[in-house]
Amino acid sequence: MMQPLLFVLFLSACVPVLKAESFLDEAQAERNPGKRSEIALELADKSLDQARDYYVSGNPTKGDSELDMIDSLATECLTSVEEAHKSKYWKKAELKVAALMRRVNSLITDLNYDQRGKAQELETHLGQVHDRLLAGVMAK
Repeated sequence: MMQPLLFVLFLSACVPVLKAESFLDEAQAERNPGKRSEIALELADKSLDQARDYYVSGNPTKGDSELDMIDSLATECLTSVEEAHKSKYWKKAELKVAALMRRVNSLITDLNYDQRGKAQELETHLGQVHDRLLAGVMAK
């Protein structure tokens, strides 16, 4: 009787991880680096919506895992844009990361003080990604 219950608990704990990995895998599956950067940012937006839902429903652990996914997707976007070598992708990515930063900032203000740590780390990382994208736009 105890084994099926443990199995169900194990599966429910793994589902957010599997979804998160599938988002990153989905972004990395695209061969065109310009499109890959766009896909990564679209998935980051979806992941931010999901993180907000998790925090509102009282599940900060899952919310934090979604924020980790956004961090990885932002890094994927930056590396993809660097690989693409086309100025139009740099500018699009810079604008979308700036919008994502505003949304993360809004999430931070909505969270309780003790839940803000991961979101503030993400905000810092997105700022660094944005700065590199902006430098790339200016160089092009």
